[in-house]
Amino acid sequence: MNIALVGNPNCGKTTVFNRLTKLNQKTGNWSGVTVEKKEGKYYADKSINIIDLPGIYSLNPISDDERVSRDFLLQQKPDAVINIIDSSNLERSLQLTLQLMEFSIPIVLALNMQDELKSHNISINTKNIESELGLITLLISAKKNANLDQLMQAVVSVSVQKKLSPFFSIGQTEEQKIEFRHKFIADKIDLFRVSIPVKSKCLSSCAGCPNAKAKSTEIKPVQVSSKIKHITHCIDSVVLNKWLAFPIFAAIIFFMFFVSIQTLGQYSTSAVEWFFFDFLGQNLRDALLSINAPNWIIALTVDAIINGVGTVMSFVPQIILLFLFISILEKCGYMARVAVIMDKLFKKLGLSGKSFIPMIVGCGCSVPAIMCSKTIENKSEQRNTIMLAPFVPCSAKLPVFALIASALFPNNPFVAPSMYFLGIIMVILGALILKIFNPKSQKQDTFIMELPHYRLPIVKDIALTLWEKTQGFVVRAAILIVPAAIVLWFLQSFSFDFKMVNIEESMLAWVGKSISWIFSPLGFGNWQSSIAILTGIFAKETVVATFSIILGGDINLRLAELFTQSSAYAFMAFTLLSAPCVSALAATKKELGSAKLM
Repeated sequence: MNIALVGNPNCGKTTVFNRLTKLNQKTGNWSGVTVEKKEGKYYADKSINIIDLPGIYSLNPISDDERVSRDFLLQQKPDAVINIIDSSNLERSLQLTLQLMEFSIPIVLALNMQDELKSHNISINTKNIESELGLITLLISAKKNANLDQLMQAVVSVSVQKKLSPFFSIGQTEEQKIEFRHKFIADKIDLFRVSIPVKSKCLSSCAGCPNAKAKSTEIKPVQVSSKIKHITHCIDSVVLNKWLAFPIFAAIIFFMFFVSIQTLGQYSTSAVEWFFFDFLGQNLRDALLSINAPNWIIALTVDAIINGVGTVMSFVPQIILLFLFISILEKCGYMARVAVIMDKLFKKLGLSGKSFIPMIVGCGCSVPAIMCSKTIENKSEQRNTIMLAPFVPCSAKLPVFALIASALFPNNPFVAPSMYFLGIIMVILGALILKIFNPKSQKQDTFIMELPHYRLPIVKDIALTLWEKTQGFVVRAAILIVPAAIVLWFLQSFSFDFKMVNIEESMLAWVGKSISWIFSPLGFGNWQSSIAILTGIFAKETVVATFSIILGGDINLRLAELFTQSSAYAFMAFTLLSAPCVSALAATKKELGSAKLM
């Protein structure tokens, strides 16, 4: 049985998907996060397949999101549809409901955010909705996991019964049909939703006040969502202020990196280093020595594999903290505001506010950032975004910056965050270059984005997001670093005639010295950093592992001997601005459809 989830952006649809499947699907505050449909099995019945379709406002295929949803409903014909509705935006949500009813598919209405109705002073009459539309209607709360099992029981029931409630929009043109649907909802909305009257209290403390009874029963009408709207408006008046918006954003970015790298992240890194180097590495070395293992076995397992993996893993706490900040900003609603803030600037650069979304995703990995750029309808803006997204520091580059900053700039909290701002500067310069060489680009689309109300993030969703992102980094790093460590150890231990030699006479040193002259003008013309750059082509995580394997010992001390502060900063900048890893290049070629553009 196939059940499709359909709803407007920010209605809580993906949170419902997470709850029903026990999987973690990214929840965002903008249209187009789930451009391609996502699937999962209902946790209580594995025979039920749940498909999370993109958040859309209409089934008229203008955007890729709408096209994906419409094509799925027409061609795949799910057994039933759960239409997720934001209870506080009933009129807008029901526009999509009426369109869904024209597809002749069993539908159940799920009025989400029932826990917020009271604070909004709203009462929903589900019986009237059912009688007028002929659809089973339930109040749910995805945030609090309320009534979701009852929702699934209702969906299974209408699916088995093939219960349909057809609706036909009257009109010869789409504009006329839209007007018909709008009028239909306007005529019914007072039956569906009622504002709860509020009783005012007597202002007098006198028990015998003659006005006490009259005042206590006085009814004052209230505006829908007035409290939430007021809070949102107050915050937006500051964070969207034309003078304060950019400084606030810059301060938030600096705070993120300062806490992630310089303070909490740095302290927690010491615990991971102790586990890999002092506990795991030393115990394994002692165990191998006790069985008289050959020296090359000890060097390979401890000095190469354990030290290489351990050096990269030591930065996992810093990456977790960075992901934590980004996830909180996404889920509370601030990142949608940043897209709006950046839109005016990006428009002048041939981009759009939507281009900022892939760049935020790029803080985790450039590959999904490049792939999610397909949410941008304008092909010129989409192409430019794909080309520029890798300038944003990804999680694989973060350990490089943290390692160099801690070794060469231990008392300077601005060095690591400056890499993020350098990335933004290069996005701007790169966009200007692309605009100069392509002055006849397509006409830019109008950027429209719904700004959701500010909400406290759900702790469980934040935890699942952190687990998913951290697990992805750890698994990827382990898979890449272990074979890389073995190859690097072999190349640094043997000469071309396969004799064990000193590292300076090894094959690795010969390769590094052969290409080091290329980087001499940048200030780091030594063979060790040349090899690190070379291995970074395959994955940026291996840059840190390469330094650990080649330098050995106290890596911070050895790096301080290898670099000056100027050359160390140049190395970080080169790591940021040079070609991304082969995975990102492959994704670029796929999305651009051209090896030349890639």
